[in-house]
Amino acid sequence: MEDYKGYTPVDDGNELLDWDSTFDYVPEFTIFEPGIYDFEVVGFERQRHVPKNGGKIPECNKAVVKLLVSDGINESKLTENFYLVKKCEWRISSFFVSLGLIQENEPVNVKLFEKALGCTGKLKLKKSITTNGNERNEIERFLKPDAPKPAPTTTTTRNGWGR
Repeated sequence: MEDYKGYTPVDDGNELLDWDSTFDYVPEFTIFEPGIYDFEVVGFERQRHVPKNGGKIPECNKAVVKLLVSDGINESKLTENFYLVKKCEWRISSFFVSLGLIQENEPVNVKLFEKALGCTGKLKLKKSITTNGNERNEIERFLKPDAPKPAPTTTTTRNGWGR
């Protein structure tokens, strides 16, 4: 589809609509019940956090990560801010562990945000109320990936029979 200036938009969600356009209904977003859900990292941006008056986080760099959360039927996009300050290191660590990019107790390099795109994991959601009274989902925590099951071990005796 070309618009009147010959511009062909890329299919990134910013396709131009004209006054004669029709489209399928798209809900704003899905509010999930509290629980454990799968997610995929679908976006990442480097930004600078500028605190509001009385904010708890100082001015700092932040990673803005877009997550696609799914219950197997419905999907919803969530945005999570990871502030690059010491007191938030635990959150960044748990995010990378949930994606399998690091193991617990390994050093963390913030450059791993660049490798997170397309990675999947599990998280625990809760519901919260915004300052204007709307209900929304909030990430309570990122979960460790399921541990791989160890291979079964058998013990054999000299005659070949197991115990």
